[in-house]
Amino acid sequence: MAKRSRKPDVGIVARRDTLADQAYANLRRALMSGRLSPGEKLTVRGIASALSVSLTPAREAIGRLVSERALDVSANRTVSVPVVGVEEYRDLLDIRLMLEGRAAEEAAAHIGKRDVSRLEDVHERMIAAISDAESKLALSLNEQFHFLIYRASGRPMLVSMIEGLWLRVGPLMNLLTPRYQRSYQGAKNHSAAIEAARAGDGAALREAIVKDLTDGAATFMQLLEEHNAALANENTLENNE
Repeated sequence: MAKRSRKPDVGIVARRDTLADQAYANLRRALMSGRLSPGEKLTVRGIASALSVSLTPAREAIGRLVSERALDVSANRTVSVPVVGVEEYRDLLDIRLMLEGRAAEEAAAHIGKRDVSRLEDVHERMIAAISDAESKLALSLNEQFHFLIYRASGRPMLVSMIEGLWLRVGPLMNLLTPRYQRSYQGAKNHSAAIEAARAGDGAALREAIVKDLTDGAATFMQLLEEHNAALANENTLENNE
């Protein structure tokens, strides 16, 4: 008689989202979509107020993101959005080109007419947001555009890895805000991505996404250096007060 396998002792999962889960999801999305800036300081009370929850779920949400290295905690327990250096940004960009390019290429075979229509809608709304100088909305729509493509790949593990990268780079997109307000630099790349998606052309969709990520990288790294230097100077002044 076959021996029955023993159930692993791993506890029971509650089948509902707690307030902490919802707070975590909202705060995570805020990081990915650029609604928070590098070096921005966060408090439990401030997050609780912004999310309309009590201190406990806000504290738990922050703790989870700290454990994922999506938020930093200093020696004096101050929580802040990580400041990414130029070398780390280069590493992140290299990895993004591989993973996001792969996800885009595989997505092409699964994108239908409805998906293309959604991409066009987000693209048009992003242009309107930039025209109206609504930079935070533009950044959020940019994140929506990319992940509509990536999730169409049908590769949840790949998408999860890309989300982890966006937790680090999402806040950095704030450095491009003045440029967004002047013009939509990625319009041609997003238009090319839409046309590649419409044609089901994986190679072309990958090329459009890769070009979108690499265009202006040198300028972006210069802005990153300037921002980090200004932030370091600001922190020095605060510590000397």
